[in-house]
Amino acid sequence: MNFKSSEQLISRVNKTLNTFKSSGLLDEGDFYRWIKEVLTLLNIPSFTPVHAIVPVEGNKLRVPDDMYQLWSVWRYEEEKKGDPTPIRHYQRQARYYVQEDTLQSQCEDNCTTITHDKEMMISKFYIEETPVTTVYKSRQPVKIVNYAVNKCSADSPSLNISSSLQANIDNNYFYFNFSDGSVYLQYYKLQLDFNGLPMIPDVSEIELAIEAYIIYRFFQELYYNGTTDALQRMQYAKNEYTTLFDKAKTWVKTPTARALYNIAMKTRGRFNMYELKHSRE
Repeated sequence: MNFKSSEQLISRVNKTLNTFKSSGLLDEGDFYRWIKEVLTLLNIPSFTPVHAIVPVEGNKLRVPDDMYQLWSVWRYEEEKKGDPTPIRHYQRQARYYVQEDTLQSQCEDNCTTITHDKEMMISKFYIEETPVTTVYKSRQPVKIVNYAVNKCSADSPSLNISSSLQANIDNNYFYFNFSDGSVYLQYYKLQLDFNGLPMIPDVSEIELAIEAYIIYRFFQELYYNGTTDALQRMQYAKNEYTTLFDKAKTWVKTPTARALYNIAMKTRGRFNMYELKHSRE
C-alpha cells in the first residue's frame, strides 16, 4: 500500500468548513488526533520502526509519546563507559595585529616621546566533543503481561516467552519488576508528513473515510461544547462517515497479493526475535 501526504485532504476539509475556519472555531491541531483515530480503527497506519535504549528510573519508564504499537522490550545492563577525554576538532584561525602606543614624559618642558610595541596574535578555533561510549550486556527479553489492555503486536516476542522479567503498561508508563539497568524498546510510530500529520493511504475509499471522520468529529466537539445548531450537522456528518467507513473497511479486508504471500510465509517458521515486522503493504 502506498502512502502520501495529508496536505490535499486537509485543504479539502478546510474548504468544506471554511466558515468555521474563518471564525476561529476550526483548529487544525486536532487533525493529527482524528486522522490517527480513524487509521487505528482501520488498522492501517503507516508504520515507522523505532529503536531506543532508555534507563529505568525506579521501576518505571514513561511510554514514548510517539509510540503507536509496541513490538518488544529487552533488559540491558550498563557495563562500562568509554574514555571521556575531550577531542578537539580544528575549525579555523584568525590573525590580529596589535599596536600599543605608550606616551612617556622625557623632560620638564613639553617634549614627549611615543614608543610602539607591535605584536602579531593568532587565535585558533576548535569544536570540542567528549566521547562517551556506553556498552550494554545481558540482553534478556521482558514479558508483557497485560496485552489485552495495551496496543502490542500480536506476534510480539515479548508476549510469546517465559521470562522472570515482566512489565505492565498503562497509558503513561511501563512498570517493571526490576528497578535498575536500562531497557531496549522496539516499537512503531506513525509516519508523519512534512506538516507533522500522519501519512495516509493513497486509496480513494480510505481517503474519503478519513475526510468524513474529521468533519464528523469536528461537529461532535461543537455539539459537546454547547453549540446550538451543531446537532443536526453532526448527525448528517456521522451518517456520511459511517457509510464511507464501511466501504473503506471492506477494501481493507479484501485480501491483496501481499497479504496472501504473508499468510504463506507464516507457515514456514516462527518470527525472527530481532526483526521489526513491516506494515501492511
